[in-house]
This record gives sequence, C-alpha cells and structure tokens, in this order.
Amino acid sequence: QALSRSSAHEAWLMVLYSSLGIVCCAISVVMVNTGLFIRPLGTAFGWNRADVTLSLSIGALVMVVANPLMGELIDRLGTRRTLLLSQLGYGLSTAAVPFLIQTFGLTGFYLGFGLICGLGAGSTIVGYVRLLSGWFSGEHRKSRGFALGCSSAGVVLGAALSGPLTIFLIENYGWESAFWGLSLLPLLIGLPVTFFFVREAPIEESAQSG
Repeated sequence: QALSRSSAHEAWLMVLYSSLGIVCCAISVVMVNTGLFIRPLGTAFGWNRADVTLSLSIGALVMVVANPLMGELIDRLGTRRTLLLSQLGYGLSTAAVPFLIQTFGLTGFYLGFGLICGLGAGSTIVGYVRLLSGWFSGEHRKSRGFALGCSSAGVVLGAALSGPLTIFLIENYGWESAFWGLSLLPLLIGLPVTFFFVREAPIEESAQSG
C-alpha cells in the first residue's frame, strides 16, 4: 500500500519520535551507566566492582527473557500501548532503586535492575521495529532499513547524553539523586513523546480495528 505524500511525511516524523524514545530507553539511560555507580555505591555500602557489575549480567539475562514477551505484547496490544507501559514501568523502577537498596541492600539493587531491564525491554529498539516497519511499507519499503538505522542511533546518542548527566548528578547530589534524575528521562521525555506523537501505521490501525 503506497503512502501518500502526507503519510510519507508522517512516517519520517515517526522516525524522529522513535529516535527520541530510544534515546530514553533502558539500555542507553541505565545499563550503559552502571559503571559510574561503582565508586559511590562502594563508598556507601562497601560493595566491590564485581558486586555492582553483576547487576548488568542479571539485567541482560532478564532482558533475554523479556524481549520475546514484549514482542508478544506488541502483537496483542500494538506498539504504542506497549511503549507506554514499558516506559512508565522502567521509569518508576529506576526511581525506586534507592528505596530498594535501602530496604534490601545488594539484593534490592539486583531486583531494581531486573525490574528496569524486564519492564524496560519494550523501550528499546524492540519496541520500534514493528512501528517503523508498518510506516515504511509499500513503495516506501526501500527506505525501511535507513529509517531503522536512524532510529537505532538513539541508543548511542542516549548514552552520550545520559553519561555526563549521571556524572553531574552523582558528583553534586549523590547516587540516589542520579537514579531519580535518570528516571525522569523516560517519564518526562519518552513517555510524553509516545503518548502525544507516536501513532501506529494506518495499515496497522486497520488490522487492529478489524
């Protein structure tokens, strides 16, 4: 099904919105910055490097299981609803990490990362492949790879932006505030962008309503 000129314009806007969403995904906001918390958490609780970085392995394993489940959820609910649930869930989980640590110690830290990576799996590129594939169909299918490549660049851009932010927050306000600050990226940027601007492709909307 060929896209009209206005639909083609809207499709490229979806690439922009997808890029912004991926900038705020769990991988580029939390996982890549885990190493920055080694020193402050070690100072506060006596944890060593292995203790802190084990959270990455736990999170990665959780995401291995969560990715197919998020794919199934996208098939059932659509991309937009899944993105909203994922961004909300992982944003709140990130904000809850200081509480979990204070309550359960190192176990709470691991639990927090499990929640972030499990609930946040849908906020990664997984959540946007079907969205953009739907918009770039028909005669515009030849641009699908380029569109996906542009949006996936958001992972690297998000890491480049969130790293300095994390350092600033840790050095000036402490590790707890760093987690709270990072949680605002999905909650105040990713979530509103998805809610107000992201739309399913017309062919997807027709299939879901049918």
